Amino acid sequence: MLTTLENLKTYLGITDQSEDAKLTKILESADRFVKNYCRRNFEYGAYDELVYFYKGLGFVKETPVESIQTVETLEGNTLNVYKEDGGIITLQEKFTGRAIVSYFGGYKEIPGDLELAVLRLCEYFYLKPEGITMRDIPAGRLQFGDLSDVLSILDKYRRVRI
Repeated sequence: MLTTLENLKTYLGITDQSEDAKLTKILESADRFVKNYCRRNFEYGAYDELVYFYKGLGFVKETPVESIQTVETLEGNTLNVYKEDGGIITLQEKFTGRAIVSYFGGYKEIPGDLELAVLRLCEYFYLKPEGITMRDIPAGRLQFGDLSDVLSILDKYRRVRI
């Protein structure tokens, strides 16, 4: 989870347990929304990710990357990592194709702005239970009610598909 029930209750100024079940559901929904929107998990852990490499360059989702264990082609050949920088993996070989990257990555501590975005989203769900209304805006991006500040934070962490 990107934040805790206790942090959410503190943020909302709730001191008793009377709404814990409701807040837990809201928190789980907001957590799923953020992870789906950003196309990543965020939490630190071991990951095995199928990555497309083009001429030795590939991108993993769960940054920051602590260490890369192996890069293996689908045929079982091991590839050598030259360097990793911000989730961009450069191989020693000019390999083009898909490979499984085993690595440790993600945040050991969730960044404050990301946690704030989750808390704001929960607050919105809590105060406006009728749901979120969507509208198109000229840039082709969806804006959810009055949550443009949340989306601008999330956009910094969003993984774009290439």
